This record gives sequence, C-alpha cells and structure tokens, in this order.
Amino acid sequence: MLGRATGTAAIGDAAEQFQREVLSVVVGKGIYAGGGMRFGGAVELDDGLLEVTVFQPMSLLTLLAKTPRLYRGDFAGEKKIAKYKARRVVLRASPPLPAEYDGELVGSGE
Repeated sequence: MLGRATGTAAIGDAAEQFQREVLSVVVGKGIYAGGGMRFGGAVELDDGLLEVTVFQPMSLLTLLAKTPRLYRGDFAGEKKIAKYKARRVVLRASPPLPAEYDGELVGSGE
C-alpha cells in the first residue's frame, strides 16, 4: 500500500461490479491482515463471503493519520475507504498494480 502506485480497478462479482481509482484493495476471509490491521468487520467464516476493503488514492500523510483507525477496524465515515462483501471477486487494474498474497509480492494484476 505504501508503494503509492494507483490505478483504476474494475472490482466485483456477478451481483455487483464497479470501477474506481484505487490505492489498494484488500480481499480476505479473516479479521486481521497487514500486521494486525483489522480489515474484517463482522466476519463469519462459514458464510461463503469475502471481505473487500477498497482504499481510494490519498496522500501518504492522510494515510498515516488514519493508521490508528486501520488497526481498530474503524472505517465508519471514511470517504476514501469502502467495505463490501462478495462471494467472488475479480480485480482488473489499469495500469497493472503490484499484487501481494499473504504479504508476499507475487507479481502484478492485469
């Protein structure tokens, strides 16, 4: 997230699709990720839904100021952070954005 690469991502599943400029998209099935940041809200491990957190571009200073809220999972009222749930998530980015899996860089998205 701190590499500051941004692009436009098409995000969605069969039920809902949207396109927006993004700084980062976090997809998970647990409560914590990224060194203890609380991305998952009311996660139910057996509901078949993924938690999707979308960060729109923001300055590094703004992102750093939000860090305590990220660790608490307090996204309420955040205009540049949106949360979704989906059974299946397809991400397409232009230009390709760096992709990580469990904290390891695995390449870039299409």
